[in-house]
Amino acid sequence: MEARTNPELNERSAGKSGRFKAAAYANKYWSHYNGAYRRFDGAGRGGDCTNFVSQCMEASGWGYTGNLAWKNTDRSWFYLKWPHYTSASWVNVGKFRSFALANKRTRLASHYYDMWHGNVVQYGYNGAWYHSMIVTGRSGKQPLLTYHSTNTHNIPFFALQKRVNSTGKKNHLGRTIWALHLT
Repeated sequence: MEARTNPELNERSAGKSGRFKAAAYANKYWSHYNGAYRRFDGAGRGGDCTNFVSQCMEASGWGYTGNLAWKNTDRSWFYLKWPHYTSASWVNVGKFRSFALANKRTRLASHYYDMWHGNVVQYGYNGAWYHSMIVTGRSGKQPLLTYHSTNTHNIPFFALQKRVNSTGKKNHLGRTIWALHLT
């Protein structure tokens, strides 16, 4: 049904089966951490949200690209267990966004109802991106989001949007910015 209502869904980098693999990975590891990866939550490290989303995207079929010389640019996306190196785009919300869009791994949707399993949602304000999540299901027309940092599973988009808006953190226009990535 998904491809019939929106045929372009089959043309993105992960493909329909890859997006379902990403969502399945998220559903499996949302409450605990896959021991094959380092955790990036801790003092001075931010959170583990983008690391988790990157793991999901790897499970979807995204391949590594770039090298250590480019690890802080939008030309690299990789995770090395040993030696302990990751590209900035693997773990940083804004860098993930830049990499995914610059390399056509994602494109932005205009509305939440375009979001399906394995798509990525991010939010930010005041020129910075703060959080990455993955769509792991739907409730009616509303995507359900799963993420690490405060391990959360299948929170409805509107509930998260209300929670984020209640923090009072907004951009210069008085709102939170959302990036809806179609993978």
